[in-house]
Order: sequence, then structure tokens, then C-alpha cells
Amino acid sequence: MNALPVERINRHKNFIKMENTTESIEYLAAEVKEGVLFLDKKLNKFYIKYYDGTESYPLSCGSSLEYFYDEWLFGRVEYTQRDGKEGYYFYNHEAGHPFLMEGMIVRKRMI
Repeated sequence: MNALPVERINRHKNFIKMENTTESIEYLAAEVKEGVLFLDKKLNKFYIKYYDGTESYPLSCGSSLEYFYDEWLFGRVEYTQRDGKEGYYFYNHEAGHPFLMEGMIVRKRMI
């Protein structure tokens, strides 16, 4: 099988970048709701009590989330066992992947 010509590969890479840019713009343009994390002890999952009085669905692995850590940081919820502890954490390198805790100030894009 012949390899793809270089220009066709480059066109494909540029198309992927354009798709990612479009998705990023749509994400950033979405409505934002801010609130505080709480733990549903029955489900052992976190949810957000938004400042407008509503609540989010229980957050699970892969849920997008933004966490206020001197500035708003983009990330997602993941689950791990590390340092003798297990639980959900905020996946973001800048923040150091902190475990989720009640009282954390977070926000979610409504997409």
C-alpha cells in the first residue's frame, strides 16, 4: 500500500486542528454556571450546588469541570488510588491533580 502524499497528510492535520478549534470555541461560548462541590454520601459522588439554587448531576470520570485555583483552570473529573488514598480528583497538570473536596469552587459549561 502506498503512503499518503505529504500534502494530503498536512491537509488532514490542518483539518483536525480546525475541528479542535471549532470545538474549543463552542465550549468557551457555552453558558457557565458556578457553584460549590458537595459529596453525595449514598452515591459516593460529587455534585455541584450552583449559586442559582440548582444542582448538577453526579460527576463521574470524564465529566468536564473548571476549578478556581488562583484562576479558572480547565480539566475533568477522574478517579484514582494514590498516596494511600482513593477517590475522585481534578485532572489538570497546573493544579497538581488535587482530590475533589467539599467546598471547592467550581464551574461547568452547559453544553
